[in-house]
Amino acid sequence: MREFYTLALLILKALATSAQNLDLEELTKLKQKKPIKLSGSISASVTYMDRDPHLEQKPFLYQFNGTLNLTAYESLHLPLSFSLNNYGSHFSYPSLPSRLSLHPSYRWAQAHIGDVSMNFSPYTLNGHQFTGVGVELTPKKWKMALMAGRLLRKTTYDISRPHLLPTFDRWGYGIKLRYDGEKYFIGGTLFSASDRANQVTLDTERLGIHPKKNVALSTELGLRLIDGMEFTLEYAISLLTQDIRAPRLANSSFIDKLLGRQSSTATHHALKTSFSYTFLRNTIGLGYERISPNYETLGAYYFTNDYENLTLNYAHPFFSDRLQLALSAGIQRDGLTRSTPQLSRRVVSSLNLTFTPNDRLNATLSTSTFQNYRNLKSNFDYINAQGPYDGLDTLDFTQINNNIDLYIAWTAHRTEQRTDLLSFTTSYQATSDHRGGELLQNQLSRFINTQLTYSLDFLPLNLSATLGLSFSNSYLLQRGTYTYGPNLSTSWRTFKKALRLSLSVSMSHTTEDSHTLADIYNTRFAASYTFLKRHSLNASCGLQHRLSRATEFRNQATTTAGLSYVFSF
Repeated sequence: MREFYTLALLILKALATSAQNLDLEELTKLKQKKPIKLSGSISASVTYMDRDPHLEQKPFLYQFNGTLNLTAYESLHLPLSFSLNNYGSHFSYPSLPSRLSLHPSYRWAQAHIGDVSMNFSPYTLNGHQFTGVGVELTPKKWKMALMAGRLLRKTTYDISRPHLLPTFDRWGYGIKLRYDGEKYFIGGTLFSASDRANQVTLDTERLGIHPKKNVALSTELGLRLIDGMEFTLEYAISLLTQDIRAPRLANSSFIDKLLGRQSSTATHHALKTSFSYTFLRNTIGLGYERISPNYETLGAYYFTNDYENLTLNYAHPFFSDRLQLALSAGIQRDGLTRSTPQLSRRVVSSLNLTFTPNDRLNATLSTSTFQNYRNLKSNFDYINAQGPYDGLDTLDFTQINNNIDLYIAWTAHRTEQRTDLLSFTTSYQATSDHRGGELLQNQLSRFINTQLTYSLDFLPLNLSATLGLSFSNSYLLQRGTYTYGPNLSTSWRTFKKALRLSLSVSMSHTTEDSHTLADIYNTRFAASYTFLKRHSLNASCGLQHRLSRATEFRNQATTTAGLSYVFSF
């Protein structure tokens, strides 16, 4: 068996190197290495939730997770990860919650197999999950990436869940090639995706959902003119066909035929360029980005378009690197085609400030008025979560125009016996719409999350406690909602740190326009025991009591219990 592994690895090595590089010294070193090494972890868990029968939720949920990494002769890596559960098994998703992926690698070659995602360019393929195969090759100065697979699976329309729109099977492929020289780099990307036209139904026609097709191309260039001076450029074009059943263009050119342009195909462009120069620890830069209206690619979940940015950037450390400052300011313009009265021109800016005067105080401040997408969740989304899959949709993003984030941590007391830490976190996000230079009140949204915590850590006793106060405010559709409340948690390790016990209690009060909506009380207990170094058992139980005045469930009690086992090797 050992000879078989040696022979297999030699064959792979021969494919990755030339015959001249495969010498006797390489063979001698290979025999001295460990043939097989296996590491990773496997876990199994079951959760029971005693929820109200009106809610569509299984009472028992199970989940199997695993990460395995097989290493052959310290050179060939075969990582495998999987996640299997029965969440959502009674209805269909465009992307399944259960996932299986394999990422083998050897030297400069790595493959991605199963439910994976890759990034080619922000304007072509950008993090969209697919089920298929991908390859990344980085020999010397070259970088190559290829992918092919299914981006979406077919789902049918269910009238009882109107928010889940039907989808078609969507398949795609892509390639990226880049060469990095000493003074420059140059590369390009091609991505194509298409829906299955034979899956059109009466429901999709009635809902106005048509099978789409997309071809997106981009090219990038970078120059390092002198030490500290860099110039980058990326240009992309996206041809999006809204209905692939539409006829082809009459008298189409060779390029139109090559790209499959049809009567429902629209062409959009994107351009981004930057220039930066670093001298005397100062970094200055100039950036320009323009994305045409309706620019979209089927290789990304969300996209901001119809805007033009011109920015000036500056960064510099102060006070012996205790203060790090990064500034960006410029002008943003939308309504590029001027075909709509909703035009705006505004000054945009961002600030990132990190202040660390000593080892006890740390502060970070960041602000931005650039458009971006964020997954907005308040602290109470986590505090009041009833089950492990609450808030599973991590793709529920909201477009934000303004945001401010502040974090301050101060170690008030530090000895060998005790550590006291006081921290403050707040975030502010807002989005708005202006027409004719005036703010539309019904289009204004505002989200504020604030948390103040005080932590005590008694080191000799392996005991810690945290007292916190949380506040959340959301303003949407001219209605303001406020939620606030305290929370207390404690944790204790005993039996030579093999057993960990934790207990937390919290309370939250929610009001809307001065009217009480709900009072929620939570109590959670958890225990974790590690034995034989690599095994651990975990148990948890949570009780939640809701007093709601806005729904028919005025007095609701919920119990959640979980048990899991983890084996690490």
